[in-house]
Amino acid sequence: MALDEVDARIIAILRERGDEPNTAIAKSIGLSEAAVRKRIANLVQSGTIKRFTIELGSNAAISALTLVVVDSHAPVDKVAEKIARMPGVSALYEITGNYDIAVILEGPDSDSINARVDEIRGLKHVSGTETKMVLRKWR
Repeated sequence: MALDEVDARIIAILRERGDEPNTAIAKSIGLSEAAVRKRIANLVQSGTIKRFTIELGSNAAISALTLVVVDSHAPVDKVAEKIARMPGVSALYEITGNYDIAVILEGPDSDSINARVDEIRGLKHVSGTETKMVLRKWR
């Protein structure tokens, strides 16, 4: 499905404010609420919008980016599946370059992040990690 400018604007609004009512979206882009509702339904049906989710506020929490190296003979997807099931993992990406997996970890304090990184390091086929603590989130 090719996105037109209106669909792109709807997606941008939903990315910024996922709880924005259809009526407010409609008013901001100059469509009826029914038209916005139909467009969102079409975006979901086409797979353009995969899911709606919430992002928990984590102003008091600590976040970290952990880069993971998987043994070259091991299946990266199997390691990623194990990491994805761990508590505190808010996002996980398979990436290119010197690392195979990028993990966004969140926790109440640095000890919880450290415990999760230790758990990742203990997984079979993980040969290395590098963790960067997040100082400030811009977006």
